[in-house]
Amino acid sequence: MKALESTLKEILELTTKIEYEYPELYRFLDENPQVIPKHRTIEQDDFNEYLKGLKDLLDRYVMSKGKLRGLEWEK
Repeated sequence: MKALESTLKEILELTTKIEYEYPELYRFLDENPQVIPKHRTIEQDDFNEYLKGLKDLLDRYVMSKGKLRGLEWEK
């Protein structure tokens, strides 16, 4: 249970960071965190995979922003 709590806390912290620091990215998450699918049980692995996806998305976005900074219109 501790692992699940830790994962959920990390998901919350990361989505909050994206919401406030990268609002242009947040709107693309296309999620409603209050909705849980009723057709199946969500397992720890599902949350881990979701967290990994969030981290990957943010990493790719930050890297692409870094590449754009060199362009004149992005200064």
